[in-house]
Amino acid sequence: MKKLLLLLPITLIFLLCGCASREIDRGYLVSAIGFSKEKDVINLYIEALSSSDTTDKPSEKVTLTASGTSPQIAFENLSGTLVKPLYFEQLGAVVFEKEINRQALNFLKDIPDINYGVFLVKTNDIDKLFKAQTPNGLLGYDIIGLLKTNGKTKSSLYAISREYFDAPTINIENGRLHFLAKEN
Repeated sequence: MKKLLLLLPITLIFLLCGCASREIDRGYLVSAIGFSKEKDVINLYIEALSSSDTTDKPSEKVTLTASGTSPQIAFENLSGTLVKPLYFEQLGAVVFEKEINRQALNFLKDIPDINYGVFLVKTNDIDKLFKAQTPNGLLGYDIIGLLKTNGKTKSSLYAISREYFDAPTINIENGRLHFLAKEN
């Protein structure tokens, strides 16, 4: 009887606490993250899917932005304004404006649960890219599709952390993603 009385409060704790794992449906699933630099300011862009708390309302795509003196400060400025957590397990693409920012790469490596298979790309106009309506609706996943279709699978965070290479450049024109032709 004493064991049963001891087991009852423990069972009640589990029942009252709800799901023991993260509640992904109450957070932002990040599909793309971008960085640009203007003088000493880092601009951070995050495209995420925000699920609804009700069954009659579909999930919606949101673009979140913030600035700071470093990627970490920009991220803290952004996350301090959010009521839902950010989940990076489904991150598809990291976009840099014009050149890869090593400080941002180091910041990305410190994010827990980040997908190391995430693709790295460059663009000439990050603001335009993140504001565009891409073919399938999520920039990060559309970039993955474009890179895999064109055989550019070495541009991952894992690959760049092991050796330096030049990431492919992707821009958007007329609502379509495309590789930028190399300048001669």
